[in-house]
Order: sequence, then C-alpha cells, then structure tokens
Amino acid sequence: MLLEKIIIMISSHTFLDTDKQMINNLPIAAIVSDLEGNIVSANNLACQQFKYDRDEINELKIKELIPSYLQSTYKGFVNYSKKIPSKRLVENEKFVGLTKTNEIIPVEISFAPLKRYYNTLFLACIVDDSDHQDDFQNLIKSNKSLVKTNYELDAFVYKVSHDLRSPIATSLGLINICRLENKQQNLEQYLKMQEQSLVSLDALILEIKDFMENARSEVIIEPVKLKELLNACLERFKLYPSFRAIAIDNSISGNLIINADKQRLKTIFNNIISNTMNFKDPSKDCFLKIEATNKRSNIEISFEDNGIGISANSLPKIWNMFYRGSEGSFGSGLGLYMVKEVTTRLGGSVNVKSEIHKGTKLFIKLPLNK
Repeated sequence: MLLEKIIIMISSHTFLDTDKQMINNLPIAAIVSDLEGNIVSANNLACQQFKYDRDEINELKIKELIPSYLQSTYKGFVNYSKKIPSKRLVENEKFVGLTKTNEIIPVEISFAPLKRYYNTLFLACIVDDSDHQDDFQNLIKSNKSLVKTNYELDAFVYKVSHDLRSPIATSLGLINICRLENKQQNLEQYLKMQEQSLVSLDALILEIKDFMENARSEVIIEPVKLKELLNACLERFKLYPSFRAIAIDNSISGNLIINADKQRLKTIFNNIISNTMNFKDPSKDCFLKIEATNKRSNIEISFEDNGIGISANSLPKIWNMFYRGSEGSFGSGLGLYMVKEVTTRLGGSVNVKSEIHKGTKLFIKLPLNK
C-alpha cells in the first residue's frame, strides 16, 4: 500500500523540476519518463539498482533498462495506463530489469501517468524482487518461449501461405495450357508436371501436419523396433523416381528397441530421408548408409550420404525455420528445423558433419529408455 500512496500522491500534482527532489527522497527506486521513453529523472536508489551514475541514466531511454524480449510488454503497460483515470495505476507487476553490466534482475514495477502542463510523463516505482528468484526464472523462460513462438508463427504463416499457393498456381497454369494447345502429344508431359506440383503440395501439407503435431500433441512413449520403423519410412519414398536411384544400406540390428514416441521418430526419419533425396548429387552413384550404436543410456543413429554436401557458411543456419541453402533448393525449408525440434522434444540432440561436394553425415542421439 505504501507504493500506491506514493504514486497517487505524486500523480495528483503537476510535475515540476522542483518535484525531482521529492522523487529523489522516495524510499524506493523511482524513474520518470516521457511518452517517447526518454528518462526525465531517476532517484539515487534507481541509479544503484541499475548500476548507473545519475548523469548516465538521465541520457537513457527506458527500453535500455529492459531486456529486448520484454519491451513490448512494457509498452502494453504504458498503453493501458494512458486509458485509465489519473488516480488508477498499474501496480505490483512482476517484471525484469537490465543493468549497465547486462545483469538481468527480478523486480516488481508499479507506475502511473503524471500531470504536466504541456505533456504526459510516467512515474515508475521499482522494488527488488530477488526473494522470488524461482518465479523470476520461470518468467524469463516463459517470455523467451513466447518470443520464439511468436517469431515462428509469423514466419510460418508467411511462408506456408506462399508455398501452398505456388504448386496450385502451377497446376492451374498447366491446365490452361492444355486447354489452349489441345495437343495429345504434349498432354502426358503436362500431366506429369501437374503431378509433380501436387506431390510437392502434398509433401508440404504433411510437413505442416508434423509441425503442428510436434507443437501440440503429448509425447507418447512406447517400445519401437528401430529397423522396422525405418524400413516403413524408406518404403514410403519408393514412389519417387529420384529416391529409387539411391542405394540404401540400413544396417541397424533388427533386435534394437528404443522407448520413444513412434510418430515423432517417423517425423525425424522422413525429413532426413527427404533431405537425402532432394540434395543427392546426380553425377555420383548415390547412397544412404544408416547405422545405430547402443551407448548404455542412449542410442546414436547416423545417416551418411554422398550428396552435394553443405557449405561451411550454411552449416550454422540449417536448423533455422524455412532456411534454404540456395534459391534453387528443393523442399520447404522445414526439414532440418523439424528434425532438431522433434529430437529436442524427445530429450535428444542432433549434430551434423558435412563437406561441400562430398556428402553429409547426420547424428541423432536419443535416450534409450526415456
């Protein structure tokens, strides 16, 4: 209640330079900022809390005292306070601050608009909240997860809307060509091109389905015969002529059983196999060699091919959503992103070694008995 009394007392007066002394004498950290986020005044306790000198902190914007992933939340507080009566306030909100030394500190923040003759200012009172360290860590984790989810959703909607339309537009164009030409000898070629577009569309829809299931559905652990599952995944790709040109060596023992989510394992394997097919080197006798090694508490599955390989510049980016090594790359760019996301969801890890023009070896490590 002390905080509420302080804010109501100050916000009920017109803020003048002489009031800076009153703010400086407050028993808690206090910062005054304008609508643009420029700091107008900060008391000694605020300077100590954020580890700035008085002259330094008065040159800053509020956003420089807030981690980037929480700045939109702070703007939401400000926008809310603009709409409420002058004696109301945003109070005791769990938040975090960023010090001069880039240390993240847990705080409770309360603030309200201040009256001024020519514009509006905001008074923020900040209380150290280190006693709730566990809540603070959960807040950081939740906000980072939310930022990641929002970014992925924006990218996902944009990319999917484009990639879904592309094969449909191609098929519609080919149908119009068939109508205009009406030549039997070209019809088979156009039908094959339409089929290829629709197969691409079908593959993208399956990737979207896998993406949503991994994000939303619960992990279901059951005994899985690894070789049997891999053979079922490989069988699915035999419909593709480009896959039939790859020599498959699945040397995993038929007795090897892992406790894992069967559907998610299929997602991992299907995406790796698809990548092998899309990035094979047509100038070589292509192969895909699959092995598994039992290492006590975990199992390591390796997929080695002699495809076109991945450049050193591209390697750090291959796990990013929708990343394609070049404009001419096949696929949606979701494949390896999904491999990493699903493997992580299963408590495992993924690594890759690759050399351009020579090939790629990908390692999946999963807990054997989760």
